[in-house]
Amino acid sequence: MVDRYVIQQTTRYYHALLQEKPFADQVDYTKPVGIIILSPGFHKDNYIDCLYHKLFFELIEFSIVNKASLEFKTQHLNGSKKFKNRAIPVAEVQENKFTIEPPSRALMNSLSKLQNYDIDLIIETRKRILSFNPSIKELKFSPSTFLFGKSKNNSCIDFTFSQERENHKFNIAFRLPLSFRDVSTGDKK
Repeated sequence: MVDRYVIQQTTRYYHALLQEKPFADQVDYTKPVGIIILSPGFHKDNYIDCLYHKLFFELIEFSIVNKASLEFKTQHLNGSKKFKNRAIPVAEVQENKFTIEPPSRALMNSLSKLQNYDIDLIIETRKRILSFNPSIKELKFSPSTFLFGKSKNNSCIDFTFSQERENHKFNIAFRLPLSFRDVSTGDKK
C-alpha cells in the first residue's frame, strides 16, 4: 500500500521532535536536517510534495528479492545514487514444540489473487512469525487485513492486501511498541 500522505505525516513527526527535543544534550537542533523515508513504494504526489517542501526528503524505495538467498534491495529515487543490494542474514528456524496451523482459507484466497509475488516466501514468512511463540495467532481483522499476535488489540505484524485497478498488492507492516505524546497537551497517547 502506497502512503499518499507520508511527507505530511513525517513533517508532523519532525514538528513533534522539535517540540520535545529528546537527547538535547547530544543533538544540535539548530542544524538543518535531511529526512530519509524508506518505503516499498511512493505515490506520485509524494514527489510533488518534496519539490515544494522546505525540508529535504530523501525517498528510498526498497524491496526484498528472493534469489539464491534473500536480498534487501534499495533505490534512491530523488538522488543520483544507484541501486544497492544487501544480503539478509537468515537464521535457521529451530524446530518448535507446537503445531502451526495451515494458512486460513481467507488468507489463501487473498494470496491467490496476487501476481508477481513469491507466494511460497509469504507463506514461509507467516510460518516463521507463528513459530516465534505459541501465543501468536493469525487473526482476520477485515477481508483484506490479517493480524499476527495474541489478539486484535495486541498484534505485532499485519498482512494487508489491496487492489489498484487490476493489480492486487500485498504489504507487511511491523508494529512497534511506541507511545507518542500529543504535542498540544503533552499527554501520552
